[in-house]
Order: sequence, then structure tokens, then C-alpha cells
Amino acid sequence: MKFLQVAFVLMTCIATAQTPDAAYTDCDGNTESIYDILGQGTPLIIASKGLDCSICMGQASALKTFSEAHPEVRVWGAMSYKYSGAQPTCTGVNAWESDYAWNDIFLFADVNKDWEGVGYPTYYVISPVDSSFQYQGSSFSQASAKALELAPTGILDKERVKLNVFYDAPAHTLQLNLPGDKQLKTVMLANLMGQVVFETPVQSLEKTLRIPLSGNITNGIYLVFLHSTEGEMYSNKIMVK
Repeated sequence: MKFLQVAFVLMTCIATAQTPDAAYTDCDGNTESIYDILGQGTPLIIASKGLDCSICMGQASALKTFSEAHPEVRVWGAMSYKYSGAQPTCTGVNAWESDYAWNDIFLFADVNKDWEGVGYPTYYVISPVDSSFQYQGSSFSQASAKALELAPTGILDKERVKLNVFYDAPAHTLQLNLPGDKQLKTVMLANLMGQVVFETPVQSLEKTLRIPLSGNITNGIYLVFLHSTEGEMYSNKIMVK
């Protein structure tokens, strides 16, 4: 991930660069990956925090409050040191979690300083639509506002975001079990780099929808997005083979 640091320095606050996937494990052995989060239609905030950074400490409560109030946005804490050359350990990370009650935030020791950016704190906002960086900077208020712009409206329960979708290999067709009582708009298929490879309007009101895919969609893992006319978004991953 070290190559990301060079890319991040060159980004403006509203960026179009796409992030590759990366997975991290917290001190309890739980692992989350960037694309797993985005694949649920969920925007991701990555907060790069110094365990010895006073500004980071001062903004800790605001991040806690935001994470608790907005489960439609996933928040990560990439924990390192601003001044010390020491490696972050679970002792320091767990102490931070206890001191600031970051129970709803996914914390991991950023040993390689993958998310150091230009200083501490640095906030990144990644879009679930195309995996692009939509914000990079030191302002939590700007980062949180941008994340809420990207979040599916009206959906506060993450389980409701997940789309029930299957791939019928012989027919090269998607089968979607649609959420009830929603006026639907479009179905979109994107690869794991966030590039849209297929999009079609939803023209049926049936609870089960079958959508033939174009022949130029090759084998691989894709993200399926279903949008409603009210701006809500459902999503899941499928394997085309």
C-alpha cells in the first residue's frame, strides 16, 4: 500500500482516483476489506489518527457521535503515531478505543502508515458507486458531509441495503429478488475497480426480475447496484463464470 501515499499527495479534495482493494484485521481478529464495504452500497470514511496526536484526540468524540448516528456510513480508524517512531500495537489501539468509546468504529494498527497522507489527522471518503476518493483532508466536518452525500437515503439498517441477487450461468442472466414497496429505477453492474460495465432501467414491477447481461461481460466478481427513484440503493456481489 505504500504506493498509495504518493497518489494521495497528488489528489485534490474532490478526487476521481480509484482505490485498490485492501483488507485489515483489528485486535479482536475481525477482518474488513474496502471492497466488501463498498459492495454493500456503503460509503467508507478512513480516519488516519495518531495515537499521540492532540488534534486527533480532540476530534475523537465527534467521530464517535457521527458513527453511532449514521450506520449508513462505515468508519475505519487507521491508528499510528504522529511523533514517535514506535510501531502501533494493540495495547495502544485498545486503550484509544476504551478512552473514546469507539465501539462502532473498525480500528486497526496502521503499521505501515498506509493512510498517513500528509499528516494527522487525515480523513478519506471513498464512494461505493465507483470506488473513487471523494475527499482527502484534515476537516472531519467536510469528510462527514461528503460521506452523507454518498450514503443511500432513508436506509439506516445495513441489513436492508443488501440485495438478494443470483447469477444464472447458462442463461448469462441476473436474477434479483426485489425489495417490496419500492419504486425502482436502474440496475447497474460494476467491476471491482468501480468501472460501470452494464446498466439498464428497471421496467418490471414483479418481485423477481431477470436481466440478461451483454455478451462482453467477462468472468469475474462484480458489484450489483439496484437504485430506487427515491435515491435508495441496494447492492451485493456476484460471480460471473
